[in-house]
Amino acid sequence: MPRLTLKSWAEYQEDYYSEDITRMRQICHRKGFEVTREDIAEAWGNYSRKFGAGWLTLPEDDEEIFLDLLEQLDEEVEEELVEEQVLAIAVKED
Repeated sequence: MPRLTLKSWAEYQEDYYSEDITRMRQICHRKGFEVTREDIAEAWGNYSRKFGAGWLTLPEDDEEIFLDLLEQLDEEVEEELVEEQVLAIAVKED
């Protein structure tokens, strides 16, 4: 008899938001990070739920997307990158 199985939340999102997930993965790759499609789906879903949404529309700005993902994926990496960006902004202002 065939067995039915329940898709994970990330697999379900992958079916509906494949283009978003591909874009977010490309953004991470350009920043030098390898992230699975499932982790991206989970991270963006978690981020979206903070605002009472199932899946937020992606912002146009890739940097904003990257920082939003980092909030969910790895706090250590996020803190290091935010410090680098603050330093870069301070240097630009001088």
